[in-house]
Amino acid sequence: MRRGATPTYLRERNGGTVNAVLLQHMSLDQVRAANASWQPYIQAWRTRRWREPGFMSQASEHLHWDWARKAEYHVGESSCRILGIEYSGAVQGMMLVSLAGKRCRAPEVWGLELLYVDYLAAAPWNLPFLGDAQQFVGVGTALLFAAVSLSYEQGFSGRLGLHSLPQADEFYRRRGLRDFGPDADYQNLRYFELSSDQAVNFRQQENPP
Repeated sequence: MRRGATPTYLRERNGGTVNAVLLQHMSLDQVRAANASWQPYIQAWRTRRWREPGFMSQASEHLHWDWARKAEYHVGESSCRILGIEYSGAVQGMMLVSLAGKRCRAPEVWGLELLYVDYLAAAPWNLPFLGDAQQFVGVGTALLFAAVSLSYEQGFSGRLGLHSLPQADEFYRRRGLRDFGPDADYQNLRYFELSSDQAVNFRQQENPP
């Protein structure tokens, strides 16, 4: 196994699992390659569906993200890291996290350091609105599990925070993150936080079989 990669798993649509690899610190070249592999699927979907009623409500709010540009912007920053999940040579999802400078907002742990999830997305072929093309389910959950594990490794006791796109609000609520409501200082996106106790519960529920 490559340096900086650890075993993980992904769930198939039929309920089975496959052994995958967690890329703990993707290089700029890896992110560029993954981003390039995602674009044809995104463009094909847009071309096929943009005239259909409800197109915008079906489209994922993160389809416009340019992961290569994000990686280039943060290159050389030791406090930022891009993680990915790879299976069969393809990156199934990516996540950019900040490891410094972010602190808890919950009153009971106010000011304690936490891991902050800047961006999280599944590969386009794993998004449910693509229908029969969807290959794996729960990629976002697997990435969130990796974020909690990294929070422990960094000494944050599982604590993490993030701002959610509206389509993902319910996803984070279902996984036990505390909803602090819209943040006027961050495009009015809702801010979510996972406490140490919630992290323990999350890991017990989502731990691979």
